[in-house]
Amino acid sequence: MKKEIKILSAVLLVLASIVTMLFLQDKETETMARFVDFTIEDVHSFKVSHFTQASIFQRHDTDGWQIKRIKSALAEKLEKDGQSVATVDENFKPVKTDLVAKALTYMTELEGSEPIATVNDELATYEINDYSLHVVFLNKEGKELETVYIGKHGPEALSTFIKKKDSRNIYLARQNFRDLYFRDVNDWLVEKNGKK
Repeated sequence: MKKEIKILSAVLLVLASIVTMLFLQDKETETMARFVDFTIEDVHSFKVSHFTQASIFQRHDTDGWQIKRIKSALAEKLEKDGQSVATVDENFKPVKTDLVAKALTYMTELEGSEPIATVNDELATYEINDYSLHVVFLNKEGKELETVYIGKHGPEALSTFIKKKDSRNIYLARQNFRDLYFRDVNDWLVEKNGKK
């Protein structure tokens, strides 16, 4: 009888160890580091910029998310060089909240992963540089939460190369961030019949 109790105790101990390991593994998966260190609630505004196209700025206020065009880096350079640049509509307009929510959700819920490369002479391979598509996320006080550079599409249909501003690492995100953020202003706007 004592032998059976010892065997039963050993089996229970092994089962308890397995359950504990599985629990800790689930916890580790749940708490895996996210790519960015902020939540949707932290984001009060964000600016989508690209060198060759007009930048887009969106903000959240009591009326929801709104958008307006601002000058692109190219327009600013041309203007600085004394060339004529088209005027920009400075008025905020309401946007489709579902598109904004989708873009922010995918960014804030993106899990961290191992870098696929570091910044080096091959940076052009990923189309990531100071003039490439990038998104600056700001809090309510206008303080920068993060700047994310969005490079070219990855090898899979829903993938993009991305990099944080203060990091030398380049990552392959399993999401098409180019299409989520790089839209014409009119694509973001609420339709005339009020559809959001």
